[in-house]
Amino acid sequence: MSDNTIRESNVSNTTELALDPERPHWAILPLDQSVALRTASTRLSHDFDGIYGTETIERFLHSSFDQFADRASIPTFLPLMAERFARQRLRALAGFSRAGAAGGSFPV
Repeated sequence: MSDNTIRESNVSNTTELALDPERPHWAILPLDQSVALRTASTRLSHDFDGIYGTETIERFLHSSFDQFADRASIPTFLPLMAERFARQRLRALAGFSRAGAAGGSFPV
């Protein structure tokens, strides 16, 4: 098995998922992590409603996930870390975009 392959073992069968450099880590997640990322996307969409579109939020969330996925030793908390990092990045971008606006507020 090469370094570019993840082997996912089950008692009854074995599946190989090729890691394509163009294919993001979040595209091959277990069900629980996929659900956690969708939930995080929904929360961020609610928090940044009227500021960013869903596509932008998902792009930030997935790129944040990919940044952590390369170095994670415990993948259980990846969706949570990705959500927090994406929220920080979106807040920073909102602050930068509204640098001259008075009275702008940030989602908490």
